Amino acid sequence: MYHVWRQRNNRIFRRESLSLHQLIAKIENDVRALISSWRSIKRSDLNLLICCKWAISHRVFGPRS
Repeated sequence: MYHVWRQRNNRIFRRESLSLHQLIAKIENDVRALISSWRSIKRSDLNLLICCKWAISHRVFGPRS
């Protein structure tokens, strides 16, 4: 939501804007960075799928039990 609101303000007050692809890339990078910073995530098929989809290292998972 932050990036969308910031984009809105930049368009109104600075007359600057990003392309849709640039905005999506910023959002994806922030989500990827946030998820990558988590530790000890439970290893599951769903979580592995999410990591693959977002190109996140499998190191975010805690040690195998």
